[in-house]
Amino acid sequence: MIDEGLYNDALHKLENDILAKMNGCALLGEPDKNDWIKTCQAQSQIYPLIIETIENVVNLMEQSPSWLRTPTSSGSNSRRVTVPLNRR
Repeated sequence: MIDEGLYNDALHKLENDILAKMNGCALLGEPDKNDWIKTCQAQSQIYPLIIETIENVVNLMEQSPSWLRTPTSSGSNSRRVTVPLNRR
């Protein structure tokens, strides 16, 4: 997706599919029922990498010419991610 310039698609996949399946520990202090990674120790290793990847995609979107950007469903061309504190 990223190689093809489909930044919004990649961002949506990262935020709403991948991150959503490994965010229980960051949000609740324990894995939730839809998490693919079932321990907080493992989530604490992977979660920051996904957040970093999301931030990198957002940076790519901001650096790309406006004609390459596809508006998000809210109509804006870039999105910010709120990173919750990591709970152990």
